[in-house]
Amino acid sequence: MLELREAVMQAIADTEAENAQMTGEEPPEIAVKIRDKFKSAIHAQSMFDPNLMGAISEALDRHIWVIGHNISGHTLYTSGHPVARHAHMWNPVLSMSGIDSPGIEIAFPLTPTYLLSMLHRETFKAAEIAENTVLEIAGDNVSYYNEIQVSSSHRQVYCSHDDFDLAAEICRNARSFGTQKGQRCRSTTAAVYLEPHGHNSC
Repeated sequence: MLELREAVMQAIADTEAENAQMTGEEPPEIAVKIRDKFKSAIHAQSMFDPNLMGAISEALDRHIWVIGHNISGHTLYTSGHPVARHAHMWNPVLSMSGIDSPGIEIAFPLTPTYLLSMLHRETFKAAEIAENTVLEIAGDNVSYYNEIQVSSSHRQVYCSHDDFDLAAEICRNARSFGTQKGQRCRSTTAAVYLEPHGHNSC
């Protein structure tokens, strides 16, 4: 819920920046991040805010919904932050990662073999032919969805069995390039823990 609230606030900020850009103004770069000390209060408020829930529901309802059926030999990851967002469009100022941003894809793993993908309707118009259907996914598509799950996770990635090679590779590559996701990976049978630099890794 906090992530969705953050995403809505980011989407509002992005929209304001887009409007400013259209009028010839130079919009400020705004990245919305809720401080830890406010999270409990916001979480409680969100649970009882019908206007916010309505706005989120309407935004998601406008997307193209498709179920992906994983037929590969690898299971789908999930995480402590399972509603993963991937921006298929880039902007030098805007994050393009809001739940209703042009080019957004929202992926939510339901089981190790099924996931829900929600696609921005105007951007992915061609995908309407698959709306409300089940599509088989394998190979690179499964790797893609697992990769965005790792990239969106803040702490832990889960898998139904010990299949964390991709997660470990993403962590290693991120460290090589010095990116924000450059955590160390510490794996157990069912989970891989993403740790900041300085922690010991197994």
